Amino acid sequence: MHLRFIIIAIAACTMTDLAFAADLDITDHWNNHKHVTSISVITNNVLLIQTTNGQKALVQFTTFDTDNPTYKWRYRAGTNATIRSGSGTVRESYDEKAQPDGRIAVKPKVNHSPIVKAGDLHMEWSFGSSTNGYVYYATNLATVRVLGREAFGSDL
Repeated sequence: MHLRFIIIAIAACTMTDLAFAADLDITDHWNNHKHVTSISVITNNVLLIQTTNGQKALVQFTTFDTDNPTYKWRYRAGTNATIRSGSGTVRESYDEKAQPDGRIAVKPKVNHSPIVKAGDLHMEWSFGSSTNGYVYYATNLATVRVLGREAFGSDL
């Protein structure tokens, strides 16, 4: 009886709902950043992220202080999937060392954590100022639009 129920439940799901349980890095690190672009976001604006495989997320940065910018997110894996939500922090943290040729060598510190995680979607972030930052994404994997602060509560 249980096996029959599971088969019926799986048959009722769309392929989008089933196929993407694994994380998707929309910054596309594995393709040498060939299609990567950035988008600037200011405090409380909302990013609408839509992937080519049907995943959607809303990300709202709530602070951009220099130590730990914070954000909240809402995510849906597919059309019939449940909306998940959460929050996170990001950090750029580097050691800098002067080189004999006058250049500065930069190495990430242990607490360097520039990855925004919104459900199963991951994307890189960098600090801009006390009121903005940048999110990086591959245009062949996702579209990203900046919306007003009221969009965070909208339907996915």
